[in-house]
Amino acid sequence: MQRRGELVDNEDGTWSLTMPAADVTISVKPVPTAIDDINTDTSSGGQRYDLQGRPVGPGYRGNYIQDGRKYIAC
Repeated sequence: MQRRGELVDNEDGTWSLTMPAADVTISVKPVPTAIDDINTDTSSGGQRYDLQGRPVGPGYRGNYIQDGRKYIAC
């Protein structure tokens, strides 16, 4: 005979599975898989940032973001 576990919504974004046959509880947290929304602040005054979010100067070569747009400087 197979016993079924109970899946419980913890109401904090996690789920728990309790198995009565064995003293086991498994908790699962949701993992973000995509970017839903991007909020840009264009008040940076023309500041450039690399892809890690660090400020870079005007002589920077490579990919950078300025005023919410992506650029490539060679």
